Amino acid sequence: MAEKAKRAALIGYDCLIPKRLETMLAEGGLDNFRKFMAEGSFIPEGYNLPTVTPPSWATICTGAYPRTHGVEDYYYYHEGRSLDYKETTQAFGSDIMTAQTIWDAWDKEGKKCLVVNYPMSWPSRMKNGVMIMGQGLSPAETRWPLHGNEHKEFLASESVISTEFYPMGVQGTFDDAKGWKNLPDCDEPLEMAVNMTFKEAIEPLEGQTWYCLAWESGDDGYDRIALCPEKDYATAFFTIKLGEWSEPVQHDFTVKADGRTEKGVFRCKLMQLSDDAEEFKLYVSGIAGRIGFIAPLRREPDRFLQAHHRQRHRPCRLPARHHRHGHRLRAGGIPQRMALEHHRVPHEGQSRLGPLLYALAPHRLVLPRLVERSRQQGPRSAGPRRKDGTSHL
Repeated sequence: MAEKAKRAALIGYDCLIPKRLETMLAEGGLDNFRKFMAEGSFIPEGYNLPTVTPPSWATICTGAYPRTHGVEDYYYYHEGRSLDYKETTQAFGSDIMTAQTIWDAWDKEGKKCLVVNYPMSWPSRMKNGVMIMGQGLSPAETRWPLHGNEHKEFLASESVISTEFYPMGVQGTFDDAKGWKNLPDCDEPLEMAVNMTFKEAIEPLEGQTWYCLAWESGDDGYDRIALCPEKDYATAFFTIKLGEWSEPVQHDFTVKADGRTEKGVFRCKLMQLSDDAEEFKLYVSGIAGRIGFIAPLRREPDRFLQAHHRQRHRPCRLPARHHRHGHRLRAGGIPQRMALEHHRVPHEGQSRLGPLLYALAPHRLVLPRLVERSRQQGPRSAGPRRKDGTSHL
């Protein structure tokens, strides 16, 4: 008999198609995938209907069908509000789960779980484990109970600095560098002033002016970029060349509401830089704060909670797709007690895990969805509920 493992990890990738993965493995490469499959377990037959994100993740972590675990579609309507799509909510909160998750079951047995970026997991109910927010598509992001495709982040979402226009980014052009201190040893350095606005922040942040510095390290054109908070190369966040990621950068950001400073961590990748610096694109990751999305939490004044949950509506249990098909709106929703418990959950856990998040993202660790497969769902009675709301499956 094989020795029983003392620890287990489950790593999942969103929308990974097994046949496509197997084809790529046959072509060579993907050594880490090959190692996981050889030394662990690979389950290509996971399936769920509907094949959309929240119900599928909920099925994997509960072993229950959507009618049992309560997450029946990607979107939910808010009771008493318009049926317009923009008034729906992406079903990423653990409040609406009516079946027990595997980590909660383990937690009740005194086992310690680490749950990272698992949709449907947040707020955490564990007493022994550690959870990094699973209320959206990436760590430190929430989509519940916001409206439509809205999302907010601790501290802000990703961006791009480019010579081209991007809705999510900042557009600019290079000019001769002037007024700089401690420039690198080079000829004709160029600068770009970047007025950074930090979008999708849980609490709006003050804008900042950063500076991109470009220069030639040899004779083949511009090939180095530094991003600086001021015109002093000695203060540069990093120096990278085409195709490189920066190391994690920690920087101070100011909250508009009260002027306090919060630490944030981000990384950048130089996606494009032409020889003459006329074409330039620098990706800026989301800015991960160090508070608001880690459990267990350190109890502090609930400042993030106030910004995060201004809308206190009970979601209707009937998923959006039923309304589109002409079904009658069903009253009810999650119990008011559960809804209030969600809004009382504090969001100010203090952590030094910010620099770790971008080493992990965009992967889901510990208990993520494996693969969604389109197969016929079992009978309606396949997952009866116990009185405590957990599933028999």
